[in-house]
Amino acid sequence: MISKNMKKIKFTKKEMLHLLSATLVLGFVFSFREWGTVSFDLVTGLTNLFISIIVVFLSLLLHEAAHKFIAKKQGAETEFRIWSIQRIGFRKEFKRKIPIGIILPLLFAFFSNGKITLATTETSKIDENPLYRTRKKFSHLTGLETAFIALAGPLASLLLALLFKAFADPISLKFIMVNFWIAGSSMLPFPNLDGLKIAMGSLPLYILSSIFMLVCIFVTPYLNVVITIL
Repeated sequence: MISKNMKKIKFTKKEMLHLLSATLVLGFVFSFREWGTVSFDLVTGLTNLFISIIVVFLSLLLHEAAHKFIAKKQGAETEFRIWSIQRIGFRKEFKRKIPIGIILPLLFAFFSNGKITLATTETSKIDENPLYRTRKKFSHLTGLETAFIALAGPLASLLLALLFKAFADPISLKFIMVNFWIAGSSMLPFPNLDGLKIAMGSLPLYILSSIFMLVCIFVTPYLNVVITIL
């Protein structure tokens, strides 16, 4: 029974609401400069917005599915959430969580006129499941296990970007750009983001994986498909 449950990857209604909210925000951000080349064009803008929303939704869905898949392997579960904070530093907690994952990407888009993209909309809540850890050496998640779960998302985004390198159409290029930004933004060492979870679980793993991703992101545009996949 446990093995069957571990193979299932499910999203709750609450997760889907958070996922849709993050999708709409990032869809708008990634299409910010695509509302006409010379002058404002409503039809072109709406078309590009729709394409961005579809690309972002599929990309975030895969990103979180990777978290969930590895979490199941480690005897844990993850939940997709909008990146929020409830305190700054050691100050008193706010009455309500601030959805910084929505605020920051929009601020960066508006103040940079869409030139700087910050795709830090999501965080993945990791909870261990005692039922799944009955055969594990430790009853609780270790720091390294948490790091692997957190790293799964950015790596999945990076892999998706590299796979679309084999195509040259505009939608494939959009997939590449979106997933590179999601992977890179997720690796930032900020509270509740994947990057800090990896760094807290294993600093060497964080350093090596960050270098690997940066090399892939900057080198991929100059390589052919075969070398990129290798």
